[in-house]
Amino acid sequence: MRTAGQFQSAGTATGTAPDVNAGATPATGAPAPAASAGAKVPLYRAVSTSSAGHLYTTNSGEQSSQAWKPEGIAGYVMSSQGPGTTALYRLASAKGDYVLTTDANSRATLISQGYRDEGVIGYVSQSPVSGTEPLFAMASADGTSHFYTTNAAERDQVVSRGYQSQGISGYIWTQP
Repeated sequence: MRTAGQFQSAGTATGTAPDVNAGATPATGAPAPAASAGAKVPLYRAVSTSSAGHLYTTNSGEQSSQAWKPEGIAGYVMSSQGPGTTALYRLASAKGDYVLTTDANSRATLISQGYRDEGVIGYVSQSPVSGTEPLFAMASADGTSHFYTTNAAERDQVVSRGYQSQGISGYIWTQP
């Protein structure tokens, strides 16, 4: 199951991530080319049970803890680096905001602002290849809350609620 779909609520005035929770059957796509072949792991998305923040993880146990309500699999990332892929880093703020980035400058800036560097959670394609889809990134107007989705309609709904589009973090696979 891939997370996508219905926008349910947003706490944009407080800088918290929008609360979305819907599932859809993943789109079928041709397998990634051999250059990107390798072990893929699920990238789970979960929403906080105490705020509207979201967690993005490759650890199913982490997203199933009491603090999180699982929303499903957003897509798949490579477990090791291959041709055409780059590291996807996860950073976390003390207030529960999670950021996914492939950009070294952005990572350094967030660390200087107090975000905890949680390292590489997987590897994403740097450009669209067969079997991938974009991982869209958004941030609240004050930059204290981040949200990610592979669903363009969900991205548009979040942006219409005051989040700023930050482009594409990378391309993730639709199938393992």
